[in-house]
Amino acid sequence: MVAANAITLLVLLPLCLSIIYLTHTEPILTFFGASPEVMPYARDFTTIIILGSVFGSIGMGVNNFIRAEGNPIMAMST
Repeated sequence: MVAANAITLLVLLPLCLSIIYLTHTEPILTFFGASPEVMPYARDFTTIIILGSVFGSIGMGVNNFIRAEGNPIMAMST
């Protein structure tokens, strides 16, 4: 039950943050100092990173469960 709740949160939280980012890309990048010349490149780069964050979050979170189950070699290899 705990693992299912954790995996659900590992999917929902990055997904919600990704939606917030994708709807407010320009103001966020401007806040972090992206100039108008760099904005198209920054938008493309961060969009790819944000879309991959869901998978990265799942990988990091599930890795801790594998390690806690007593299989650190598999956790290290993944």
